Amino acid sequence: MNANLVAIIVGLLVLAGALWYAPRARRIVPFAFVIALFWTIAYRYEYVANNITLFGHINLYPLVLWTMGLTLATLVYDRMPKRHRFVAFVAVYWLFLWAVEAFGYYALGVRLNSNHADFFGTGVLHLPLYGQLFYIGITPVFAFFAHRYLKKEKIL
Repeated sequence: MNANLVAIIVGLLVLAGALWYAPRARRIVPFAFVIALFWTIAYRYEYVANNITLFGHINLYPLVLWTMGLTLATLVYDRMPKRHRFVAFVAVYWLFLWAVEAFGYYALGVRLNSNHADFFGTGVLHLPLYGQLFYIGITPVFAFFAHRYLKKEKIL
């Protein structure tokens, strides 16, 4: 079975679990989906193998995993201690991101169909510079604003 399909199925199951376990995720998922959709349309992910697309160019693998990642990141952010929350979250997120990306690249062989350099010699994030900056920055920013939204709506 192809790794991208397995990841899509796992991502959907994790999202379903988040929606069941943390009802506040219902408020986050639509925003996370819109960000993920924007990014997958703007960047047009194409992997060397196993591309599963909607409408010929929206790749389901990054769409589902970005939606899942943004949602879970917000739920984690909500649970972190208030003191230095954002800085601590960024540190944890960047370490987790590198670990997940390295595992996907080296262990599972997930490769983009591109010749972009990796992120400062780390072996991950083979994207143009704007993509690397978006990738490392959007999740902390999203989690910060989603958390503020949930507090404003008195959902937390």
